[in-house]
Parts: sequence; C-alpha cells; structure tokens
Amino acid sequence: MKRWLLIWIVLLMACTGAETAVSPTSIADAPPTAEPAPVEETAAPTPVTIEEETAVEEVVTPRDNSDTILLPRDFSYEGVSLRYNDTMARAITGEKLAAMAGVYGFGVDGPPLFYNGVPDFIRLTLANDLTAVHPSLLVVQPIRDDGGQLYSSYAEFDHDRFTRLSEQLGTQSDPALANPDAFFPVIQTRYLSFQNGTALRQVSHIPGSMGPTDINNRNLFYTVEGVTENGRYFFWLQFPVTASVLSDEPMALEDLDNLYRSNEAYETYIDNKFAQLAELSDGDFSPSLAELDAFIATIFIADDASIVTSLPLNDPNCTNDASFVADVTIPDGTAVPARSRFEKIWRIQNTGSCTWTAAYDLIPAAPSPIEVEWGNKRPFGAVAPGEEIDISLNLVAPALAGTYVADWQLHTPFNMQSNSIPEPFGPQIYTEIVVPENGQPEPPPQGDWQLYSYAYGPVHAVTEEQANAKISQKAIFTPTTITFGDQSCDSVTYTARFVSPADYLQQTYQAPPETIYLGQENMDIITTNCPIPGFSDIIRLTTIYNTTLIINQDGVFYFMYQNN
Repeated sequence: MKRWLLIWIVLLMACTGAETAVSPTSIADAPPTAEPAPVEETAAPTPVTIEEETAVEEVVTPRDNSDTILLPRDFSYEGVSLRYNDTMARAITGEKLAAMAGVYGFGVDGPPLFYNGVPDFIRLTLANDLTAVHPSLLVVQPIRDDGGQLYSSYAEFDHDRFTRLSEQLGTQSDPALANPDAFFPVIQTRYLSFQNGTALRQVSHIPGSMGPTDINNRNLFYTVEGVTENGRYFFWLQFPVTASVLSDEPMALEDLDNLYRSNEAYETYIDNKFAQLAELSDGDFSPSLAELDAFIATIFIADDASIVTSLPLNDPNCTNDASFVADVTIPDGTAVPARSRFEKIWRIQNTGSCTWTAAYDLIPAAPSPIEVEWGNKRPFGAVAPGEEIDISLNLVAPALAGTYVADWQLHTPFNMQSNSIPEPFGPQIYTEIVVPENGQPEPPPQGDWQLYSYAYGPVHAVTEEQANAKISQKAIFTPTTITFGDQSCDSVTYTARFVSPADYLQQTYQAPPETIYLGQENMDIITTNCPIPGFSDIIRLTTIYNTTLIINQDGVFYFMYQNN
C-alpha cells in the first residue's frame, strides 16, 4: 500500500481517538486504567499568578547545563500557567471547548466525536507569524476524575493510548514505543519534566493535505505529549519549527508526482530526509529545540483546571423530542438577493426528557441550493427539558431567480462507545426564500490557476495517459489575456451568466451533473472570445467553500483551482 494512504488511515484513527499529532491528524497517549499511586501533596508547585502578558523579572531556565534561556513573559488561564518569549508568540489566548475530537488544529471526517461527561478541554493558541500548515496550539485534556478513574466516555482506543503513554513516561524507555502506529520515523525524542508532570517531545511531520507529501519546513512540527503526575490531565503541544536542511517552499507538484510514481524512490526520499533531521542538533532548528524544551519546563496544570463539563451525561432511558415555536427571522417568502448571505433563526422548545448539549446538531433533511455558510458553530449549548432556544444558521441564497426551500432537523449525538449514528428527532424546520432577477455573477477569474483533476464526459476520445499528462498545467488570466501552456489570447473580453447546472450540462455536453461529480453547486458560465479549446465557455462553480473553474477539452472536464 502506498505510504500516503497509510498516513491517512492512521490519521483518521488518530482523529477518532482525539489526542496528539505524531503523524498526520491528531492523537496522543496518557495515564493508566489502574488507579495511580498517591502523590505527595507538596509535590506540585503553586503557580505564580501574574497579570497576563506582563513582562516580569527574568526567569532563567537551564539549557544543556551551560548558558541560559530567558522566558520573560508569564501567561495563565483557568489553572494552566506557563512562561514564554517573543520568539514563540506575540500573544497567547485561551478558550474552553466541549470535550471532543478535532480540537488540535485538524479536522475530523464524519460526525463530530464528543465525550459526554468529560470536563471541557482547554486550548491555548500561540499567535505568531510562522508559516505552517497548522496553527501553534497547546491543548489540555482532562482524563481522570478526582478519584483517579478514567472518564467512562473515552473509548477503549483512548484508554489504551493513555495507558501506554503513562507507562512510557514512567519507565522512560524507547520513545518510539509511545506511538507504535506513527508512520513517519520518530526523531529528536527526549523526555522532559514540566512543573507537575513528565512529557515526551519529538519532531514530527504533519501533512497539510491528503495525498503524497514532501518534507519541508511548512509541515515540520515540534510536538509534545505530557501527563500530570497525579494522572488527571494530559496535554499536547504542536509548534511549527524549521530545519536548516529543509526547504521553506513545497516541492513543485509535477516533481512530487514524478517522485511518487516511483514508489521505491519516494520511500528512499522520505527515509533520507528523516535521517538528515535526526542528525541535527537542537540549534539547527528554529526556534531552537532547547528553547522550546525550556518553555515546556514552565508549564503547570492545576488540579481544578477543568472540572466542569459542557456535555453532561443524560439518563440512557431519556427521550428526545422538540417542537417548533416561531420564525424569529426570515419569514416564509422573504426576498433575498442572489448569492447574498442571510441569518435564519428558529425558536425551538425541548419537549423531551433529555438535556440537549453541544453534541446535538442541526442537519439538512434534504439537498438544497441554499448553502450553509462555512464556519457555522454548533447551534446551541445545554438546553434542559421544557426550555426554549433560538437556533441560528448563516446561509447563502442561490444564484438563479426563483423560490427555494431548505429543511433541517435536530439530531442526537454520535456515540463514541457504541458507534451509534445520530438519529433525527422533532419536526423538520425550514426556510423559504425568493431570489429576484438580476443577480450579478462574480468578476472574471484573475491570476494563476492549475489543473488538478478531471472527469470524462459521456463522449470523449482521450486516453487516461493523455488526460493525466495535462494535470498540473497552468492557466493565467488577466483582464485582457488568457495564457494556457504555450497558447495565449490577447484582447480578451469576458461576460458571465448564471445557469442551471443540470440544464446547461445536459444541453451542452449531454452530461448530467453527477457524471462529473457535481451536486447542488451554483454555476455560472464565463464566455470569452478566446479560441483556446475549453476557454470560450468556462464553467465556474461558485460555492461558498471555494471557486473552481472547469474547462472541457475533447470531451474531458478538467478542474482548476487558483494558486495562492
């Protein structure tokens, strides 16, 4: 099996367990399932509370038993305190999040994974100017109650990882054993002590996208997994670093593709890069690994840092039900301009016996051309039986004139332990809008675009080899020119119009949308006077998530994205 596919299998497993990040997307390990040995009450130091972001007297942290590293800034949030300097962050912000997977800077495929009955996680974001595929984060995760018991909502997979890491930190044996599923080599490992616990650090490669990846400074991270000495909290850190032996820029897609086509050469490339990284000293990284180690040494996590949950456990025999109360905004039939954003708010009453939490969700009941705007938060917090709540969604009107309806329905949480899928309950709630005529398409495309995939139409005369040969070709648009490969057009004019995807594709190419893997996307057609094949009528998908151009050459639909 190809390396990159294995990476993402491991990544998905990691997201499901919701812990650290040694390779691709999220996960860690921590304390044992057995009750930990008692800890002397005097063992944990008392953190000094200093006004956030205030410079204080120099605090010296040893480095290599020789010279010193100065960490003059103090930060504390909800029982978590630490020291840092301007190299690491311009500022640090803290937030509490309902206990769930995917809070470590990575997404989670499928339903959100919540841990009911587990106290909220604490996430610190380190604001800096470093260029990386993921942010600089420190996440503190409660794993045991004050009686020393692991929270029951964690899955067996989580328990095993917590146990393995805890034992590893206790014995400080081969660091590679702490994460046996890590696909990339485990390098630059070292055990560290923080104010009230022990941690393991390493340098990790975290890809920024699915597929084959090169090893560069945009996806290189200093990562740490630690457990407090009382076994109650696990913490995980990802911090971008650069190495003197790596490039700051990603490899050209064409070069990476050629390398990947030879699996043996790709494997050798990966092994050689990590062998180089393993030989570096602390100072060959920026920031220095010793400087980041000093930062870890200052971390303190209080016993009561997080003891309240936003996800209370419901009685397993409770029932879920709801009733519609009122449309708070956008009454049925409201006129909304084409492609404009609007907020729909419904008032709903909890008529069941279960308490709704952030793990509940509002999910579309059927496909609709009314789009849900990216970045909508979970619709509500805790709602007790009998209470009413206003649920809001940010939506985007379709491009074509007409009357549109979109339906949603409340759903129960995804259960981590039983893997039970969310179930709908209560009435379907909907919004009905009218889009008037005269919607305006987006301006013509500008800048550099690149072919990244293709789909065959019903009639074509192109082999797979010929189609693949076009991948990575670029198109450059200016207000008056179009350049594609070695072809170019001058004095270009552009006009655009909205179309129905189903009607346009069927009439023009005898291809229903599903033929080229399209669904409810908004579509406009950019007509030009450029004779380059495919560029006289360019299809543009204008969803709120991205803008994609499609050209048709010899019956093949080629998809292009814009190079940033």
